[in-house]
Amino acid sequence: MLPHSYELPAAILIVLGGTLACFAGYRLFKVVLGIYGFVLGAMLASSMMGATNTTGMIVAALVGGLAGALLLMFAYFIGIALVGAGLGAFVAHMAWGSVGKGADPPAVAVIVLSILG
Repeated sequence: MLPHSYELPAAILIVLGGTLACFAGYRLFKVVLGIYGFVLGAMLASSMMGATNTTGMIVAALVGGLAGALLLMFAYFIGIALVGAGLGAFVAHMAWGSVGKGADPPAVAVIVLSILG
């Protein structure tokens, strides 16, 4: 966790991110994910450093924050891809259920429609 002196700036960043998400909505959702990823990454990385090592704590927080921000921003795109693949598999099962007399659809059809989704 962050040292006591860094908790207030982290809390301010989280409140600003929440306010931004509340009023700006979906347009800035990736920015909010980046802010939360930065705070989470900074907290995790700085918890690995000694509290007396100020320079190491700051470097670890910056590097961990950047890694966390990138991770959550890429997770956004992965989540969209997984939802699309799930919808494609759902369409394959529903279409095959009405045509294939209740049998499971062929694996190739599910894979192709998942990729298209």
